Amino acid sequence: MDSTRSVDDAAAALVRGLQPLPFQSGVMIGVGGWPVLLEVYDSPLTLAQVWDALLHAAAVDTVGMPAVTTPGRRARRFAREVTSVPLNAGGRGATADTRVSALGWRGRAVQTVAINLRHELVTA
Repeated sequence: MDSTRSVDDAAAALVRGLQPLPFQSGVMIGVGGWPVLLEVYDSPLTLAQVWDALLHAAAVDTVGMPAVTTPGRRARRFAREVTSVPLNAGGRGATADTRVSALGWRGRAVQTVAINLRHELVTA
């Protein structure tokens, strides 16, 4: 129980004070210098509602890892890969490197999640 609490506290410290930018509706999480996750929502309000839980969950997986900046070129490459994944009628699709799931409601996407299948956190 104490180790779980200490990981939880360390994760909270990693993301403390982070807030979405005005009009931001998505976030890309990079760990160890590589993108691992991209989540895009239908509006900035939706992102704001899930922001703390989303960042905290990502931070839990990084406790104890060294801080390594994810270069913009890697983030842009991952974003390009995400947009090239063909989705089926259910809003899901995958390539060898990327899995994408889009949740739709009333004919529009309300949440899109993309995972880098090559990332060490995903392959572990």
